[in-house]
Amino acid sequence: MTNVFIVMMFLLSILLIGVGYGLWSDTLKANVYIHMFPGYLEIGSWKVFARYRCDGCLGYDLTFLSPSNDTLHILIGSRVVEYLWIGLVIENNKEASLYLENIEVKINDTSGEYELTPISYLYEPVKTGIGYMPYWGGVRCSDLPVNGYLAGYPVLVKPGYKMVAWLYVELGLSNAEITVEIVSGY
Repeated sequence: MTNVFIVMMFLLSILLIGVGYGLWSDTLKANVYIHMFPGYLEIGSWKVFARYRCDGCLGYDLTFLSPSNDTLHILIGSRVVEYLWIGLVIENNKEASLYLENIEVKINDTSGEYELTPISYLYEPVKTGIGYMPYWGGVRCSDLPVNGYLAGYPVLVKPGYKMVAWLYVELGLSNAEITVEIVSGY
């Protein structure tokens, strides 16, 4: 009886070693699917200062944001605006890091639509505390541009981070619509 038990244990161990070797030496194949989402940056907040000939530089309220939160529309009425300071808080509310590649400014008036080239002052993205930064919270037209801005585009904005961009645009016109669109990518 002892011999039968020893033989059975020997055969069982050989069988288990063979099965174990077969399972661990084979190549494991896995199908992995990656779903990419359409990531884009959003305008979370904005400020516009307009310089008039007689009244100086004042806050400007005739603005609205597009439903996709990536384009700001500024309506210029019958008073001539010499220049605008356009401030944007740009947010990354997605799960992947995105680059702010450009901010396009276009004007639409009686002569048609054309692109403007603003002077951009871009500030380092931060996680919290935008309102306490000297370039956003309590800023006045006479304070701009605030020192400490970045060299230029592109700017990497990590998930959950926000950045401020101030744009200076010379106009000298009235009765127009200005669109400010942020362009982002991976």
